[in-house]
Amino acid sequence: MSARKRTSSVVLESVAKKRQVTVSTFEKWQREYDRDHQTLTWLKCEKDSENRSLVGTLWCHVCREYKHKICSMKNYSDAWISGSTNQRTTNVLEHAASDQHKAAMTCLRTSHAKAKNEPVVNYAPIASCLMTMQEPDQARMRRKFDTCYLMAKEGIAFEKFPKLCDLEERHDVDIGHAYRTAPSAQSFTYYIAEAQRQTFREALSKKLFYSILMDGSTDAACRDAFTSVLFKDIEEMLLRLYYLYEKSPKKVRELGEIVEDLRHVFEFPKGGDVPIRSQGSRWIDHKRKALQRVVDRYGAYIAHLTTLAENPSVKPDDRAKLNGYLIKWMQFKIIFGCALYVDVLKAPSLLSQSLQSTGLDPVEWPTVCLLLKRIKNDGMDKLYQGSVLKDFKQSIQQKCAQDALNDLTALEEKMRERLAWSDTKLLRSLLVFLETQSWMKRSGEIVDPAAVTENDCSIMEFKDAIEHISNHFRLPLEAKGVSICSLSDEVEEIVEYARSYLDLSGTEFKKIWYTLFTCSDARKWPNMLSLFQLAFCLPFSNGRVEQMFSCLKAVKTDRRTALNNDTLNDLLEVYIEGPPLSSFNADAAIKLWWQDCSSGRRPNQHPREEYRPRNPESSTEEATIDDQTFTLDIWDKWLPNEEEK
Repeated sequence: MSARKRTSSVVLESVAKKRQVTVSTFEKWQREYDRDHQTLTWLKCEKDSENRSLVGTLWCHVCREYKHKICSMKNYSDAWISGSTNQRTTNVLEHAASDQHKAAMTCLRTSHAKAKNEPVVNYAPIASCLMTMQEPDQARMRRKFDTCYLMAKEGIAFEKFPKLCDLEERHDVDIGHAYRTAPSAQSFTYYIAEAQRQTFREALSKKLFYSILMDGSTDAACRDAFTSVLFKDIEEMLLRLYYLYEKSPKKVRELGEIVEDLRHVFEFPKGGDVPIRSQGSRWIDHKRKALQRVVDRYGAYIAHLTTLAENPSVKPDDRAKLNGYLIKWMQFKIIFGCALYVDVLKAPSLLSQSLQSTGLDPVEWPTVCLLLKRIKNDGMDKLYQGSVLKDFKQSIQQKCAQDALNDLTALEEKMRERLAWSDTKLLRSLLVFLETQSWMKRSGEIVDPAAVTENDCSIMEFKDAIEHISNHFRLPLEAKGVSICSLSDEVEEIVEYARSYLDLSGTEFKKIWYTLFTCSDARKWPNMLSLFQLAFCLPFSNGRVEQMFSCLKAVKTDRRTALNNDTLNDLLEVYIEGPPLSSFNADAAIKLWWQDCSSGRRPNQHPREEYRPRNPESSTEEATIDDQTFTLDIWDKWLPNEEEK
């Protein structure tokens, strides 16, 4: 055989031999391209009949399902419906960008929207064109949405919205006549928050990783540790006291008057008078403040309860309950236990150190000492802020102190159990990984251990940190297509690039990583940059959660206790995540509000005219006639005579 024939046969064999990918590569394509092209929804394959580890053909599930709707389109192709043998990524991306595939995906979204009973404007272009708001109406609604956004950011009640609209109208602002009520303001706030939530969900869907931060280990440890009968009695007293004054301005006013009268006799610490809720989101903080308030205002509470129990205007059943509360709460162990647990909850972070000392005596705790000093002798009775304490005995005092010590010991054990899972080594590895100062100096290949420099140790520590992080988060990294084995090779390249082109000494580590993530060579280190995204989504502090609790207190004030959970979530969404008013754009929220109604909105509706008053004379005559008794004479007057006929 000649050389020309041998060459031609090799060429024919190479042309006849088609590329085949493995099933694992196909699954990697599904994960990698799903974020931009939803490949997990439509990209399917049939395995090779001879080798089940290889892919035989590729086909589109959505195009095959809606073939009857796209077969008449221009440039229609049956390749991805019957099965394509071209197993290249360019073929997959070209089909994802084709018109027939986009039309099939639109049909799929339409069917899903109909199944969920979504508004027709979400999937029907004709309906969305018909339901288009005019520009003047949109400008008026934008002013109203801006006003509601300001109210949500500043914590203003919805009832102020009509007055704010009147104020705008007084300043010659065209704000329209419709949707100027408090329920409208609540509805606008919901759509503003929903627009922000949709934006967040869209941004979250494009991220590789996200983390969920949960706070409350210390609070949960305290809640699980305090199981004594004494603490349960105190907790019941705190709860009933709070609900006694929660929604009764009259009782709050009476309590304030009693406190003012007792100030001439007793010394009350500064602060409010109303009992504090003890079942808040921050268990330790709420519980301790509620206990301290009872210790400071105990005499006023007992005096007011005594007055209510003797008031004849109170229902007999309620007076009986109040008498039962008085008998129970006037016992010495209740107020003494409140003082004990104020000191127990004072500093849970220092409990371990305090328990290491020997001879711990609860009677020497500061709040307990102050309480015992304020108790006065009145013959055979013991008085605290004018109230008689029953069963003031040394044995009861020792029993309460022992219960507090037992709860204190259980608290330390619970806190150690909950903090035992904390991985400080992982936290240190994350800090070493993100810090870029150790990359500054060049270091050659290490041969002699005695010649190891400080910079070489830093690079070695950096590699160890990467290995620890990748092993700890192996499952989420591999799920996103990260090759753990390729990380070691990419480390050398990314450090060398940073040393050559970046100022490592005078630039913050966040800017260094951002530059590496957005530079033209970023495609060379996909695995390292994926690990970087995972490290940056991990929280290093619970400050964000604590900030949310502070915002909750600012939004749900004493004047807004009737807010339901849905409205409170909307207000918190706007209050915390909303941008400043100067950069707020209400168009997305207005679009949601406009489309989320099957009967249509009426932003240009004019106020209704008042009904004309009825004629009082005619109404009186009609009433008189209706009330009369009909006789034959009256009937004859109504019927015409023969002459009249």
